[in-house]
Amino acid sequence: MAEFRAGSRAAAERLRKVPAFSASSVDDLLRDVERVQLKHAQWAVALEEGQRDWKTLKDAADFFWYPRHSAHLNAWYARYDDARACLDQNGGYLLTHHGKYFVCEAGYVRSLGLDPDDPRWTAVGYDVARPLDKRACAELVKLAEAEAKKPRLMTGRPDFSRRPEESSRSAPPKCLP
Repeated sequence: MAEFRAGSRAAAERLRKVPAFSASSVDDLLRDVERVQLKHAQWAVALEEGQRDWKTLKDAADFFWYPRHSAHLNAWYARYDDARACLDQNGGYLLTHHGKYFVCEAGYVRSLGLDPDDPRWTAVGYDVARPLDKRACAELVKLAEAEAKKPRLMTGRPDFSRRPEESSRSAPPKCLP
C-alpha cells in the first residue's frame, strides 16, 4: 500500500487485478490514490496467491496448523511481532490459526504428523506466517493437509518411550503471553 501511495506503477498494476479496478489504467489509479483502500491491496495479494479474497487466503494458511485440540503448551499472540519476538528469543515454530499466531515446540509439529527436523522448516525460518521460502512453506502445507486427512488412532495412553531432542525447538516456549 505504501508503494502505491508513493506512486509505484508496479503496485498500481498489481491493483488492476481487483475487479473494481480492472478497467482502470495505471495512470487513472495513480491519479485517484484516495479511491484505493487497504482492503483492495489485500484483495490483490489474495488474487496473486490464487485465492478469491483476503479472508479465504488467511483461512487457507491457518486451518491445518491447529486442526484439533492440543495437549501441548503453546504461546498464543494476537500480533505477529509479539509471536516473532518469542520465536527469536526461545526458538520453536511460529504457526497461525484464524488470524492469531502461536509458537510451539517440536512435539506439537510431530503431533501434526510432520518431521520437526525437515530441512524445509529451516528454509521457511521456522515461521509459516512470513516464510523466508514460500515454496518450502507450500510443501509443508501440502504435507500437513495430507496428514490431517489420515485417520488417527487414539490409544488413551501417551507414548513416553521416545524422548524429545534436546534443543531449543523441543522445549515449550518460555515467553507465554
